[in-house]
Amino acid sequence: MFCAGLNQLDQLGLINSNDNRFVFERHGFFRVAPLLIGCGENHTLFYTYDKKLYACGRNNNSELGLGFSSSPVGRPTLVDTFSNCVVTHISAGYHHSVVVVDSKDVYVCGKNRNGQLGSTEPSLQEFRKINLQVHPRKRVTHISCGSRFTFIVYDARDVYVAGFSSYGALALGEITATTGWTRVLLPWLGPTEQIKFFGCGSNSTTIVTTNNRIYSCGYCNEGECGLPFENSYFNFTQVIHECFSEREIVQIEFGYYHVIVLTNHREVFGYGYNYYGQLCQGDRICQYKPVRIGQDIISSYSPTERLRIYCGGHHTLLVVGNCNLYVAGACMYGQIGLELEPGEEWATELRKVNLDTRFSILDFHCGMYHSFVRCGGRFNTSDSKMFKTLLSCVDKRRFVDVDIAAYT
Repeated sequence: MFCAGLNQLDQLGLINSNDNRFVFERHGFFRVAPLLIGCGENHTLFYTYDKKLYACGRNNNSELGLGFSSSPVGRPTLVDTFSNCVVTHISAGYHHSVVVVDSKDVYVCGKNRNGQLGSTEPSLQEFRKINLQVHPRKRVTHISCGSRFTFIVYDARDVYVAGFSSYGALALGEITATTGWTRVLLPWLGPTEQIKFFGCGSNSTTIVTTNNRIYSCGYCNEGECGLPFENSYFNFTQVIHECFSEREIVQIEFGYYHVIVLTNHREVFGYGYNYYGQLCQGDRICQYKPVRIGQDIISSYSPTERLRIYCGGHHTLLVVGNCNLYVAGACMYGQIGLELEPGEEWATELRKVNLDTRFSILDFHCGMYHSFVRCGGRFNTSDSKMFKTLLSCVDKRRFVDVDIAAYT
């Protein structure tokens, strides 16, 4: 695993934020590789293959589920609540965390002043199972946290929300706050249609259905809903663009205020906020309609090479094949692992980051200013259990390779 970015609140799990200390090596963590990673604004959760959940980073709102601490938690610390549990989903908001066990039991912790935990208490210092009355056979298929709200989707159809958004991201019309878990009605969802992708930005929410229809709501002042200019959309509204017609959306990723979409035609599009160049256009102009991303780069590779996309708060990552990584967007804290010239704080066009080609990129998990990339054996990408963990830390400006001999 590689990591990059801001570590002033220990969100990378490094003991010392000012030098390249191999924190996991020093403390012996992650001898078994992380399977799931959830990044909040300044905290991180790791769930490993041996069924253990660890947390690190800011905890002054109890977002780590380890009780309250005014100081950040500087090393990945075991959360006893989930030992030997099968965790299926992790998501994190600005100051809260959500963990799902066995695709049915939902646990929450952290700040709740905006009702994002669906509780009446101002905060929960430890993870607590929510009491949402749904049929026991229903299974959680999606969870997603916005800045101050949380969505849970059951059976790819039934949507519940808790929290606050003055911009309509709750999809409850003029209702801007809930007093508990509230059902979101989707009258436009066909009888056989299901939710394929579901995700939240800071103050927006997007659904992609199995019929490849896109619906968005929430803040749209910078274009993050992909809808005509409007400060807010308070109900799910269909996003219609010619570039998505007769195409299947195979991946969609959400930054804090921008969205990146990958289609089955090997096309990547982006829209929304672009102050840091995260839309990869060579400029910093916000886009209300999808713009094409990385066309020249993608066409330079064989059409058999797999494409993947990922987003952080204000950055974008494109992976071509097993190990070709291209990045753009904010890099004032090194979160895209790119060495820039002194004074540069963003890259407005995709640039290549040279990772060790002995290892394949599995996936990325990004917070506001920090990023993790899980890597596996170069020729073993079909068997995730065979992946060895690359443990690394950050010098604030680039991804750092680490000798994995100590972990084999």
